Formats: sequence, C-alpha cells, structure tokens
Amino acid sequence: MIPKFSYFLSALVLGIFGCDESAFHEDAPDPFLSENDAATPPNVVQAVDQAPLGVSEIAWIKRSDNQGSAVFAGLGDLSGGEFASGVTGVSASGRVVVGWSVSEAGRQAVRWTPRDGLVSLGGGAGQATAISPNGRWIAGFVESPESITDIYGSEFATVGVVWCRDDAPEILGGYPSDGGIFPWEVLLIEPKVVLNDGSVYGTGIQYGAYGDAIPLYMDAEDEFEIVPGASEILAADAAGFYVGTRYAEPRSQAGFRSVALSSEADLGYPVDAPCVEPHECGSVGRGFSRDRAIVVGTSSVPPPCNGPDFESCPQEPLSDTAFIDSATEPMLRLADVEGGDEASGAFSVDAAGRVIVGFGTTSEGPRAVVWVDRIPRLLEDILAVAGVDSASGWILQDVIAISPDGRTLVGNGINPDGQVEGFRVVLRRPL
Repeated sequence: MIPKFSYFLSALVLGIFGCDESAFHEDAPDPFLSENDAATPPNVVQAVDQAPLGVSEIAWIKRSDNQGSAVFAGLGDLSGGEFASGVTGVSASGRVVVGWSVSEAGRQAVRWTPRDGLVSLGGGAGQATAISPNGRWIAGFVESPESITDIYGSEFATVGVVWCRDDAPEILGGYPSDGGIFPWEVLLIEPKVVLNDGSVYGTGIQYGAYGDAIPLYMDAEDEFEIVPGASEILAADAAGFYVGTRYAEPRSQAGFRSVALSSEADLGYPVDAPCVEPHECGSVGRGFSRDRAIVVGTSSVPPPCNGPDFESCPQEPLSDTAFIDSATEPMLRLADVEGGDEASGAFSVDAAGRVIVGFGTTSEGPRAVVWVDRIPRLLEDILAVAGVDSASGWILQDVIAISPDGRTLVGNGINPDGQVEGFRVVLRRPL
C-alpha cells in the first residue's frame, strides 16, 4: 500500500477550494471582444480550441505571419533587467504558455497568452514549471521565505507553489494535524506536473527524512502520497498513469544509474543503444500519447559498440539520445538529424503518438526537431516550407511541448538580436 499522509493543506485552502472555476477557463468568451468583432478575418488562423480571438491575439498573428500555413512569434520578455525568457509548458488548447523571464527583480515565473502577452505570476524570484491541460492551474517554484527551514535549521532555497489565474501563489505544503515544530510535514520543492483539478506531482521533502528528495503526489482532497519506486515524475494523466525515472542499483565503477519508467513498468534503455555495464547510464520518460501506447523521452548511453562486455567497450562519454517506446515493440532510438554529435532528446508527443518534439544536433549545434512518424525534421525547415518569414534570423534550439492536437508547438531559441527567448508556433494544419 502507498504510504499516505492526510493533512490539512494550510497554504492551499484558498488555492484548491477558492479558485473560481470560470475565472481560468481559457476557452471562455473573450471579454475584450464585442459581438460585431466575433468574426475572424479571413486571413487569420482560428485558435485551436475555436474560441473567439481577442483583438490583441489577431494583432499577434498579423505581426507574426499570416500568409503561409503556420504562424511563429517570439514571446517577448518582462520589462526591466536583461532581455531573456524561456518556455516550460503549454495548455492543451495551445493558448496559455508558461515559463520564466527576467525583470528588474530577477528571474520570474510568467504566463503568456495572445490577449495579455507575457505577464509575471508574482511571488518573487522563481519559475513556472507546469500548466494543467485546461490552463487554469500553473505550478512552479519561488524563492523560499526565510521562515521555512529543514530539520537542521537550514533554509530551503525554493518552495513549490501553484497559481490559479491571477491569485497569489500558494505554497505546496501539508500541515500536520497534530501540530509540531515543522511548519509542514511534507513540502513540495519543485512541481513537475499539475492536472486539471489542481493536483500535483513533484519532488519534495518529508520531515524527518534528513533532506532526501522524494517523489510526491498531492491530490485535490488534501492528501499527499509518496510515489513508490520512482525518483521523478515528469508527465501524468488524471487516471494515474505517469512516466518519469527511478534510480537503479549502484554499480561499483559508475555509481547510480537511472532508468525510465511508467506507472506500469520499467522501460529500460533503447535496444539499439544498450547500456553496457557498468556505465552510469540514464533514461527518463517525458511524455506519452493519449492511449498510453507511446512513451517518449531521453536516454544517456555509451556510443554504439560491437563488443560483448565492458572491457571491449571502454567507458566513453555518454551521449543523449531521444527514444520512443511503444506497446508493440521495445524501446528504440529516434533518428537524429544529419551532422553534429549525435545528441538528441524527446520532450513531448501529441495525443495520437505521431508527432514528437525535442531537439537534435546539427553541425551548428542543438536545433529544434520535430519527428513525424519517427522521421526527424528541423523546425526551421518546417516553417520555411510553410512560408513563415518571421522566424528568419532565429536559432530555434528546442521544442519543449506540443498541444494534443499537434498544432501548437512551444520552445526556446536565440532571437535575431542574440537574446534567449521563448517562441510559439501555430500550424493551420497538423503535420
């Protein structure tokens, strides 16, 4: 049985139960749009969820590109400080993007929508790490208040939080029902997944566990669970299926390994790029298709070697490789783009399991890659074929997430001014 801790969520009473459900529905009618404005101009792509477009969303699409079969634009940054922003996730409709940006106050958690642009979520220095499919909940971490310490009296650098729309962030901590000197019996440090009801998967600390990080699940009914057999959960659905990684047994010559897992089984390593013992290999599941038949992620394995053992396959630097694991065949490497150092990673997959996004490596370095039916394509080539001019001068480095319908992609790159900036791509037609 899963160890369970049923406590009052002192910081989340307002967050979970006080969040106005209608306030964060991104597909609600746009309050800035009058009845006469509801019709979308013929040269403007309609949003993925078919909700009416706000006037600034129409302006964003026009600024981006409205002649080809896709639109592209950088997401900008907060005012003040150096120009920098990054993307970590997107809602199911593709209309809410989360991540970070830099302001005069330092690195901040942010939300981007076509209507509002890039806005700070508040709470001080931090970062948004996940968004619920319905777009209502955003999870992340912020700089820890000085009053929160571990059992040794040392302050936590960050604490996990959730935001509901424009509400203040609420700390993800469970308060012990019998009191005690520690403010929270269980404290989430870095949320990784947030679901439509506000429940969260993440990495946290249990009081009395001597600071060891543990994988935790916090549901919307005030209960925490330690996720058995896992070390990190990176994607999950409402029915309890998840993927991530766990630490394997230590090896005498290489220390700890990690191995990709789902809630149903260990996934291992790609059969065409095995982990030759005793290398310190690693693999992690990062996304899965709606029917759970496809899991994608990244493994760190030695370069291919024909020898049968460690002596004939000396320990060389490990290389990252994107993988796909399906219900009908073992885990396999995803082909990288031509050139470079054969380094790649898969971060997300569409609902059908056909379109996978991540990065690959060319002779010029890491580049955003989209695998369509397992065939790698550079995102910059896809945009060029689509007739998109607004990506000219950008170095598109990765695609972090894709919407379930495969039409919205978000990622990170270097803009024409040499600045780190998140971007968003909307496709008029699926790939």
